[in-house]
Amino acid sequence: MKRIILMAAMCVAALVSCSKDKEFTPDVEEFADVTFNINAENVMNTRAISDGTGADQLMYGVFNEAGELIIPKATKNDVSGLTSAGGYTMKISLAKGHTYQVAFWAQNSKCEAYQVSDDMKVSINYEGVNNDETRDAFFAVTEKFNVDRSSSIGVILKRPFAQVNVGAFPFDWENAIDMGVDISQSGATISGIANELNLLDGSVSGEVAVDYSFNALPNEDLKVDVDENNVDEIYKYLSMSYILADVASSTHTMSFTFADKDGGNIITFDNGLGAVPIQRNWRTNIVGQILTGDITFNIKIDPISWGVNGPMSGLAQSAYDL
Repeated sequence: MKRIILMAAMCVAALVSCSKDKEFTPDVEEFADVTFNINAENVMNTRAISDGTGADQLMYGVFNEAGELIIPKATKNDVSGLTSAGGYTMKISLAKGHTYQVAFWAQNSKCEAYQVSDDMKVSINYEGVNNDETRDAFFAVTEKFNVDRSSSIGVILKRPFAQVNVGAFPFDWENAIDMGVDISQSGATISGIANELNLLDGSVSGEVAVDYSFNALPNEDLKVDVDENNVDEIYKYLSMSYILADVASSTHTMSFTFADKDGGNIITFDNGLGAVPIQRNWRTNIVGQILTGDITFNIKIDPISWGVNGPMSGLAQSAYDL
């Protein structure tokens, strides 16, 4: 009889234990895969400045509806598909019933000028050489989206930079050669440039002077439609600099220095460059007779895209979203 009672007591205890386990076991949150189809804007399949093909490293961070970081920076390497026709596809598993934003940053893995924090803020070091194409980089942040099932989101990466170019007329370049001035490298100094970028909201901060040291000239022509007749004029590329810029245009003092391969025959170009405009994702083109004789030049801002020119020229510019 005692044995039967003991067995009954054990069964009751087991039932109570099972009941408690069921009562206090939390619900397991369900997850869904969100697929991101990522493309870099305005890139080419042929090797040229601003073709974007150097971007082979992608970083991303996930934020909740309140803008709080919930998944710190993660890095994917060898993502050269960003600049191909098909783009790059990746998945993130996120909890259902919540709202998110994802910030992205893509760069050349060989570039050491950018430090990206876990909360997706970029610090930019402007020490280094001019005409450095590895500095080309892209960013994007999604609109807020809610996860209730597996879904797909398109992402277009854009440059946070202005690209400042200097070009000389072919006859100006030839005159310099005839005078024994064989320019082969250039440097650039630009005042009051932001050096921090918040990838979540796109805002910039900080103010530093850019001082890019001598480096070999870009190995291609600079093409600019100065007279806006839908035909590009051809200039000898003398300088190319990437600098962080805001969505609204701003003006800066600039100076460019040109020299031969031994650092001699230095030409400094700064007259008339006290208020040069820059704007995010736009090219500031400074072109004309720069190396010889009386310096005459034009300044024109175009979107950073090949074969597409902006609707405005001159020093006074209005912004529009690319």
